[in-house]
Amino acid sequence: IRFTVAMNCHVECIRTDRLRFNQIFFNLLSNAAKFTPEGGSIDIAVKGGDPVTVSVRDTGCGMDEETKAHIFDKFYQGDNSHASEGNGLGLALVRKIVAAAHGTINVTSSEDAGTEFVVALPSSSSDS
Repeated sequence: IRFTVAMNCHVECIRTDRLRFNQIFFNLLSNAAKFTPEGGSIDIAVKGGDPVTVSVRDTGCGMDEETKAHIFDKFYQGDNSHASEGNGLGLALVRKIVAAAHGTINVTSSEDAGTEFVVALPSSSSDS
């Protein structure tokens, strides 16, 4: 798997604690790696501003509409072939952490065309 990272700001510009930030992106990156086949790629892009946005895009198997509708539900696993590799709590936790930080998370995905998660978090200069 090929990883590409593009940043135009420092992690310190995001308003959340380091542990929570790590939990968000550990889950997103481990899911991307789990569902991206050998020879695929995972691209990470960080854009400064308010909010700061971080996207994790992969060239994996993607998701159908039913899976996307439930992807943030506790214990939901849309792809049973990987059921032994998780418990269905990762994305539910990510959504909860992002919401607690007054941010948003969105997903776009198509079957056999990959998935992109975009997390937007308030910058440290934000008044909220």
